[in-house]
Amino acid sequence: MKNFSIKEVINKFSSHPVEESKEATLEGSVFIKWIKTQTKRHDDIGKMSRLITEDILNGHFPDKASKYQIMMHLISHNMSKEGRDAFVSAWSEFEKIKKPHIVTLQKLLLPGDQ
Repeated sequence: MKNFSIKEVINKFSSHPVEESKEATLEGSVFIKWIKTQTKRHDDIGKMSRLITEDILNGHFPDKASKYQIMMHLISHNMSKEGRDAFVSAWSEFEKIKKPHIVTLQKLLLPGDQ
C-alpha cells in the first residue's frame, strides 16, 4: 500500500490544488467565520462546524487560517470519508455564497488598484 504525503491527501479531496500556506488567508479566515455560523445544522457540515468552533474556543485552532491549515487540522483529527465529504461540500457551499464578497473586499483592501 502506497503512503501518501499530506499534500497528496489534501489534493485528493479538494476540488482544486491547495497551496501549502502556513499563513492565514482572507479566504480561509472568512470560511472559518462562516463555518462557525453552521453549528445548528443537523448534517456532517454542522458536525464539522461544531468541531472547529470547539477547537477555536479551547485554543486548539486559530480563528484565522488558510484552507491548507484548516485541512491539516481536520486531517489531524483522523477525518473520516464523511468528514472529507463534509469539508468539500462546506467549501463548495461557502464559495457559492460567500466567496464573491471576499473578492470585493480584497479589491477594497489593495492599495493603488484603482
